[in-house]
Amino acid sequence: MVAMVRRPAPRRTGFLAAAGAFLVVFVAGATPIPLYGTYRAENGITDAEFSLAAVRSAA
Repeated sequence: MVAMVRRPAPRRTGFLAAAGAFLVVFVAGATPIPLYGTYRAENGITDAEFSLAAVRSAA
């Protein structure tokens, strides 16, 4: 009976997996939220108020 030795995955595979995960996170973070138009119409919030809220939450 021959023992099967598992070779570790090359470093390139790990790098590509990590790079792909970062790409997915960055793309998801850059997509616009489609509810802004709904919020603005229902609550009477202006684009400037949304911008100020974003700046305030980031600070």
